Amino acid sequence: MTKLCCSDCFENQSVKDYIINNGVGKNYCDFCDDHKKHCIEPKELTELFSPLVNLYTRIEEFMPMEIMKEHEGQNIAEKLIEDWNPFTNDIPDNVESLLSEIFEPYDIYEDEGLDLDCWVENSDMFWGAEDEPSNILETSWKEFCKELISENRFFPKKSLDLSFLSEIPILTETIKTGSYLFRARKSEKPIKIPPRKMGMPPTHLTQPGRANPKGIPYLYLASDKSTAIHEVRPETTEFVTIGKFKIIKELRILNLSNPYIYDPFLCGESLFRVITLMSFFRMLGNELSKPIKPKQKDLHYIPTQYLCEFIKHEGYDGVAYKSHVGSGQNIALFNNEKVKCTRSNIYSIKAEAIEI
Repeated sequence: MTKLCCSDCFENQSVKDYIINNGVGKNYCDFCDDHKKHCIEPKELTELFSPLVNLYTRIEEFMPMEIMKEHEGQNIAEKLIEDWNPFTNDIPDNVESLLSEIFEPYDIYEDEGLDLDCWVENSDMFWGAEDEPSNILETSWKEFCKELISENRFFPKKSLDLSFLSEIPILTETIKTGSYLFRARKSEKPIKIPPRKMGMPPTHLTQPGRANPKGIPYLYLASDKSTAIHEVRPETTEFVTIGKFKIIKELRILNLSNPYIYDPFLCGESLFRVITLMSFFRMLGNELSKPIKPKQKDLHYIPTQYLCEFIKHEGYDGVAYKSHVGSGQNIALFNNEKVKCTRSNIYSIKAEAIEI
């Protein structure tokens, strides 16, 4: 009799959604030992789990015998639990049972199927292999930035294709309608700036920023009030008006604030490639966040302005990056059509920000 698993057997939302959309519906889950609302035959998940399992290789295929003798290894179930934690029931025996239903059992004569007994490793990680794709891209980016800053600004000789950024699902974030973001503006007098004046500056007053070139206004927002205040670096004698911006239409953001693979199943067959590019994504995020001396801003903002212009060209509403001075993240929006400042409050900056 065919066994069934359910959406509650898995941690990742993408797997749950797949089972909900493609499963047999309400039935008995053999692994939860209970009736569940959304069940599926485990073999229907083979394609979904294959990129994850294929990250690992049986150690005898790459590890010298003298090292194997000293090696204390883990089988595929233990490695998946330790590295990705995709199962709600993370007892190795239970995971092995579920994996044996998702994949064909290993056939020693045909050398195919999933070997649940053999020790496995990610060979690149085991040998400490350099993250070559990221290293190549990081070097290319630095050379490209140098040319933009000091050699050729509008017709650079070096080319850098960043189009793959929009193909990486873990970098794309949706900020839903009804959410709120914040903007801070300083003043020397305790006079609140009204909501209608809290938006992006007019073109003729727009100075170059981390994301925008001179004369092209972007709207710089923060994920929380505290980060917004820290970003304008107020003195204790100054006052800060905080504008509360409501998202009136869903925002599609390229998020470089903390790139990580929170759901490996979203990456599909590109999972290994995404892993090898994570260092480059983090470097781009750091480029957007790192402090620049005031006298160097005009030139050293050019590479990040180029990056943001590219992101805008790819159809995103904005880019998110870590705040260097606050605990939250910053969001640079390329226009203000999807947000509205609904209210503003003024704060006095003393030992801490106090609303007045």
